[in-house]
Amino acid sequence: MGFGWLFLASALVFASPRPEAIEQAPLVRASDILDWVETQSSPPVRSVEALIEKLPRAYRSYFVLQYESHSNHQADPLHPRIIFFGPDAKLLVGVSGLVSDPFYNTIEMIEYEPQSASFSFYSIHFDSQGQKPQVERNPKDCQRCHGPDPKPNWESYNLWPGAYGSVHDQILAGTEEHQWFQKFVATYPSSSRYRFLPSPFFVEAQDSFGSRHFYLSHQGVGPGSSLSILLNFLNRDRMAKRLLSSPKHLKYRPAFVAALIGCPQPITEFLSRDLKDQHPIDYSQTLTETRDLMIKDFNRKLKVLVRHLGIPQSKIAQQADPFGMRPEEQERVAKLRFLLTQRNSKIDFDRWPLSISKTSLDFNDGVSGLENLIGHYLPLAYSEKEPLRQLIRIQENPFSFTSLDSQTKYTIKTFSLSSEIEPACELLLSEARGQSLR
Repeated sequence: MGFGWLFLASALVFASPRPEAIEQAPLVRASDILDWVETQSSPPVRSVEALIEKLPRAYRSYFVLQYESHSNHQADPLHPRIIFFGPDAKLLVGVSGLVSDPFYNTIEMIEYEPQSASFSFYSIHFDSQGQKPQVERNPKDCQRCHGPDPKPNWESYNLWPGAYGSVHDQILAGTEEHQWFQKFVATYPSSSRYRFLPSPFFVEAQDSFGSRHFYLSHQGVGPGSSLSILLNFLNRDRMAKRLLSSPKHLKYRPAFVAALIGCPQPITEFLSRDLKDQHPIDYSQTLTETRDLMIKDFNRKLKVLVRHLGIPQSKIAQQADPFGMRPEEQERVAKLRFLLTQRNSKIDFDRWPLSISKTSLDFNDGVSGLENLIGHYLPLAYSEKEPLRQLIRIQENPFSFTSLDSQTKYTIKTFSLSSEIEPACELLLSEARGQSLR
């Protein structure tokens, strides 16, 4: 398995307007934590340590460790920032481990709100006197890094610069990251905060050449991979609802679907006559720009990792997953960008990916990319009785890699066309032509 997700052959999607995995109650809500700190719980939660300890062990079992932080929290290799994400990533809880950090006594949280398809941000500031903490909801400074329509920042699969296991959840022998992690694992059990991390969360293995590597693992799955799958799952719900509420959605609907399922016809053929006039830029320009931006962003991450790991870029590139760089994904992203950003009434698409980079266009989660979005979008945009829905087959799979137990599973759905792609594309073309006649 290699701690990846290539064993899933088709895209992860939802089948109904209210997907079970989106609507299923999370293990811990932000409101639960606010109750602990704002009311007189017994005992009252008046410190970061008390809050971590109160989190269910099943929730604390899923986390990533960042030795380079882009948040208010500071971090270094021996004092990485902890991001707990639980079994579904609907609530992220960030904790500093560096005592000298001015925000050492501040908890940061991000929660996904399915009804509004948005992420809410919280800061909880404790003091050393054990007083009732101060709570900020949606602090303005969050927009600096998370954007005006804020979302979590997490790089696409499988390179996560600044996080332990930065290359495919591995800590490669001979790298500076490997040296740092060896020191960290020797000291973390005595820490007042890291001691709450459930063990074991890593394994050390020797390859056939005698080199020893660390592999980060929660229940046999890498945490970076888990977080990529989970956050992209939520982000696709957010994106589908953004498309649904976009201006002139009903007219753009056939073009959105055609872009996502990969219809071979020119994307402008799926636009009504009046919409074509609103797209003055040729699609080929958008495709070239998209390819250049995706390659540039991939190289950006490689350069950062060279600085962190102290090894040649070629060695990192051998481990990198080029899945998100495939031609089909480049075209899919380019078509969606064309439909959203190259119209007269431009819709900002820059911050839809989860990357901290404002120019990233990478939606790769380890299984696929934007084709996953069709399963979220289609049930919202078309009723079950419409012919297009009959060409899509939805299959359920248990979301077992972060299940709480044998009874509690998050259900995902994979999609596939029940016939060749041409019938679906022809239906979409007919819809666009019909709109031109109105």
